[in-house]
Amino acid sequence: MPKKILELFIVCLILFAGIWLATSVVTLQVYLQIFGLIAIVVLAVIYLSYRKVPMDCKIICSLILGYAFAGKGFAYITPVEPFYIGEIAWCIGALGLFYRFTKGTPLFSNKYNIIIFLWMITVGIFLFTSYETYGVLAIRDSAIGYYAMFAFYGYAIFLRNDIDRFFGNVLKISIFLACISFLILITGAYDKIGTIGILKYIFFPHGDAYLPLIAAGAMYGLLEGIRLKSVLRIAAGLALVMILFLSKTAGIFSFFVLAIYMIVIGRRTDLILTTTVAALLAAIALGIVVALGSAESNKWLMENEHLQTFVVGDTRYNSNENTTSWRIAWWEIIYKDTLRENPLFGLGLGGDISSHFLKSCMRLDLNSEEALNYARYPHNILFNVFGRMGFIGLSIFTILLTTIAGLLIRTTRLQTRDTEDSGKTVLLAQLIVIAGIANGLVQATYEIPYGAITHWYCLGYLISYYQKKRRMAVQFTPQKSAAHSEVKAIR
Repeated sequence: MPKKILELFIVCLILFAGIWLATSVVTLQVYLQIFGLIAIVVLAVIYLSYRKVPMDCKIICSLILGYAFAGKGFAYITPVEPFYIGEIAWCIGALGLFYRFTKGTPLFSNKYNIIIFLWMITVGIFLFTSYETYGVLAIRDSAIGYYAMFAFYGYAIFLRNDIDRFFGNVLKISIFLACISFLILITGAYDKIGTIGILKYIFFPHGDAYLPLIAAGAMYGLLEGIRLKSVLRIAAGLALVMILFLSKTAGIFSFFVLAIYMIVIGRRTDLILTTTVAALLAAIALGIVVALGSAESNKWLMENEHLQTFVVGDTRYNSNENTTSWRIAWWEIIYKDTLRENPLFGLGLGGDISSHFLKSCMRLDLNSEEALNYARYPHNILFNVFGRMGFIGLSIFTILLTTIAGLLIRTTRLQTRDTEDSGKTVLLAQLIVIAGIANGLVQATYEIPYGAITHWYCLGYLISYYQKKRRMAVQFTPQKSAAHSEVKAIR
């Protein structure tokens, strides 16, 4: 009887909640009504799909796919600013993490989670001391810390759920969507479809979202193609490499970091020939463009970012010399200003580390629209951390990067012997994390949701993978030792 009463109470509660929600939605502004309707439909689809996959995992994976395709536009979908779609997923992930914690999931059973938590605490302390001065800007800059929570979400989800194949497919689809997004952008199709209906609000492709994914996909295609002796996979990898050559230099940089890592750490010397062929193909393509000698090809050469990086192109098309020189100039200014003003604790989260550069190097009026809309991040996470958090913050972040590097090396060694679905997924997750770090050294990864969330979530997957493999090794070792002792006793 009490159970029936409880069920009746729940039904009545849901009924009244539905009536209240319906009447409340009617009074909202039109764009909020549209947002609410789309959110309900999307959540229903997510809930009904892949019933064995946890709901919070599906929501975060949907977020990753959205970032890969729609980039900055998708990232800033919001019912109320500054509570964007990433922050909504952050809260959902926190609920899932708390639930798993109550079910016995250990959060600090490894040094990787401890170091990530130490980094988050450090950023939190700087936010506490900076908020009174810089307000919302301090909260915005603290994203380099609070997005790290997605590593905990990924760790807790994948530690207790065998969904490696599902996550691997999500990462592959995200790479495909990233390529489509880039092609839409480079072909000029974005100028047409980017103004259609709701797309003008949610579709804004961004390099920091798609470049690490395309670089990782290119390397994954080459590695798997060589291993399986698949011409199709190698061709796909080379095609993605060519796409990178059409994009920003950050994509090429990320790819070559991946190549060096896999050759040196992964001991994949078979990559040397393949990457050489890729470079030769790019050189041949460049030679063809030069030989054509058309006005369009000449303009492309002069404007090409890769050539400008090596001071080959015409610097008139850049605001300040070439893409390398203005980065270095900005980093030097941050270094000198921080040393002069507060080398130990930096200028604080929300602090101004761009105005000096914009005024002295870019020759911009600080009150102009271009200056006000210019990036607040110096295209290098190390100088960003140093400028805002000084040597204290930089030291903790360096420890974090060193710890992540150790994890990557260990998971690489395990992955080479893993023939299951987890082996393929962990390889792809590794490549995305490494490409994200490389991109963060010349663009932005940790500061923005469409770069950071995918990066941290993949890192959480790697931590769970390593911990599960270690647990299996510990369980296997005593059995092996006991069997060995038994055989020895028989002999």
